[in-house]
Amino acid sequence: MTSRRDNLQGCAVAPGFPAIPVWGLLALVCLVAFAVYGNTLSMGLVWDDVRLIKEDSLVRSLLNLPLMFSTDVWYGSLNDVTPAPYYRPLFKASLALDYAIWGENPFGYHLTNALLHVAASLCCFLAAAKFLRSHGAAFFAALVFAVHPVHSEAVAWISARNESLCAIFMLLSFLCYLRFKDGSRVADLILSLGAFFLSLLAKEMSITLPALVLLHELSFGSGGFRTRLRLPLLFALAAVPYLLLRTMILEVATWGGPPLLERVYTSFGLLARYLRLLVFPADLKVFYDLPMQQSFLAVDVLAPLAVLLLVVAATIPAWRVDRRIFFCMCWILITLAPVSGIPGVLVPALMAERYLYIPSLGLAFLAGTGLLMAWKRMAQRSGAASWQRGVLLTGGLLVAVLAFASVQRNHAWDNDAVFKERWVHDAPGDAGGHTSLGVVYESQGRYDEAVREYSEALRIRPNNIEARTNLGVVYDKTGRFNEAEREYKAVLNLDPRFTETYYNLGMLYLGQNRFGEALQAFATVLTLNPRSGDAHNNIAMLYQRQGRMDEARQHLVEALRLDPENELYRRNFAQCMGRSKGP
Repeated sequence: MTSRRDNLQGCAVAPGFPAIPVWGLLALVCLVAFAVYGNTLSMGLVWDDVRLIKEDSLVRSLLNLPLMFSTDVWYGSLNDVTPAPYYRPLFKASLALDYAIWGENPFGYHLTNALLHVAASLCCFLAAAKFLRSHGAAFFAALVFAVHPVHSEAVAWISARNESLCAIFMLLSFLCYLRFKDGSRVADLILSLGAFFLSLLAKEMSITLPALVLLHELSFGSGGFRTRLRLPLLFALAAVPYLLLRTMILEVATWGGPPLLERVYTSFGLLARYLRLLVFPADLKVFYDLPMQQSFLAVDVLAPLAVLLLVVAATIPAWRVDRRIFFCMCWILITLAPVSGIPGVLVPALMAERYLYIPSLGLAFLAGTGLLMAWKRMAQRSGAASWQRGVLLTGGLLVAVLAFASVQRNHAWDNDAVFKERWVHDAPGDAGGHTSLGVVYESQGRYDEAVREYSEALRIRPNNIEARTNLGVVYDKTGRFNEAEREYKAVLNLDPRFTETYYNLGMLYLGQNRFGEALQAFATVLTLNPRSGDAHNNIAMLYQRQGRMDEARQHLVEALRLDPENELYRRNFAQCMGRSKGP
């Protein structure tokens, strides 16, 4: 007969190993989770980080918090007003808080990301301990979650912190739900519903929580079917205010995409790849370039479908073997549904490793369950202590291997140049990668290489507006003005509302002393994007040339209202006021 220690309750160690209290296990989880991502603290801003931190007017002041809760995630962008189908105010608020402390210093943002991952790992421990009734199993589950390599993108990339924010509140909600099931305290249920609502404000991914509650009720609940439906329905109702709020605020609900059947065919390969990355995290990529599947009979549809059917076939019998296994496997499948490609095609990447952050919690719980089952089986063997010690050592070796892989994996996000070179390496057929790498080369003054990347992007996708615009900018910088104007006008033929191109065209005209055409271009920018401080500033400078000082001053006042800390605007405003007063 096994003791509580044999069942990994409390200290969760084999005889001969030092006993570790719960607070010690929590401290170890914190230490491991932070250590694995310690090398991210010296990393820079990558890809969308620049747009969200350096080029977003909202995050520059905590006074803008109300506006963050009433606009989409890209609303504060100074250079782009394209509406996005993402409502994530807690994410934006976290960036604003970082900006108030650190300004544009990447260190602080990476520190916050690492600490959020530590917090998510702790929440994983607490939820797993409640679910598995074992601190030892929960410790192993939390370690697997803390060090899994597929989390590198979510932690090392500042812009992906919405994953950890969502996971923290989702896990707290699940934990309070389990506490309510144990004690029937209304306060726990209220806390659970509140945390669920906050998780939705961090990212839409937690919309799957009502389904997970239903799964838990069906697996472990008591009473009839109608009784087991009560709590899942309550959680579903709690999501309604969020969905109404989101619908009212967002101008677009989805990015759209190919026909439903194509999305379904493509989802088989997508889900099979996600499952493989969870179990065997090798050949990781910063960008996955997956083609849409148009025929059910294609090998890339039938082969992954067979894999998925095998997974389902293995999941169903788990109901009879151990419902904890069934629950954990279903957790993975349910939380993968929103990113399966069926609800909508996500852009710019149909598939991304950061989307596995919440599904991996199911894998972590499954790892804890597996440790418990192995522990119990080893206890029945002769020389149980040695066998159990072997279980612990095997688990420790697995965690060490995963941790080492994560530390190495983090370097893919060292800086923007490294990331984008890796992007092109991982997805050579993706036009976006070549365009992004061209931006890096352009910023480094490597114009020939930038032209090469933009040209390759246009070869892959001739109607690539961003690549064509950037190619025009390089031509402009290198004195090839006619070619630059040709590229800009080609962009406007593709999209006559592309604000950035009008701005670039205005700067081209300005450099050639074509002031009337420049003024018209900048005015068009303001028509499309009234929040463009640079356009206001440039129009003010043109008005000053014409002696229209009152109009120049009005535009500079508006530019400063949009970006009060901009030194150029301040200097131009002071000069304008000086000229207005006269000698």
